[in-house]
Amino acid sequence: MPVPTYDQFIEPLLCVLAQHPDGMAARQAAEAAAAALGVTEEQKQELLPSGAQPIYRNRAGWAHDRLKRAGLSSSPRRGSWQITPAGREFLERHPQPLAAEVARELAMGYVDVRLRPAAEDGGEASSAAVASPDDQLGEALQELRQAAEAELLELLGCMRWATAPAAVICSAWVAPVMAASMG
Repeated sequence: MPVPTYDQFIEPLLCVLAQHPDGMAARQAAEAAAAALGVTEEQKQELLPSGAQPIYRNRAGWAHDRLKRAGLSSSPRRGSWQITPAGREFLERHPQPLAAEVARELAMGYVDVRLRPAAEDGGEASSAAVASPDDQLGEALQELRQAAEAELLELLGCMRWATAPAAVICSAWVAPVMAASMG
């Protein structure tokens, strides 16, 4: 079973923050939301492709980002998350579990809301996928690596060689070169 997506973290995270109206440490909020979702210890060990952070914490962070954009939570200080009065009102108006369209609106409806003024517009955000931006970057990087490897193999003529051992030898040579060049 995969780690829940960031949109699945939104409702439990908001409910956790409602139980701590004075705010709480972001790490504790992520842990409590993960517990509410039934995230296992094994899933908690899964790291982003960069290895910098557990996936579940990253997704809880993106869920909090969406709650902030919707005006339902805030970060009163670094590393602290807190429900806003609008967040409490939202929970009073919407019974749990949230209807699918309400949950989708929270996940994707506030993507364009800027938390800070930007110097220039970075373009429109797509609402097609529910993957977090870090997940999308990881998938894009994997696709780029595969495309670059295939193109390099083709350029070297490995794909046209008739014998399998030659293609295997070429692949064995190309993979380390690709890994070194793609970092």
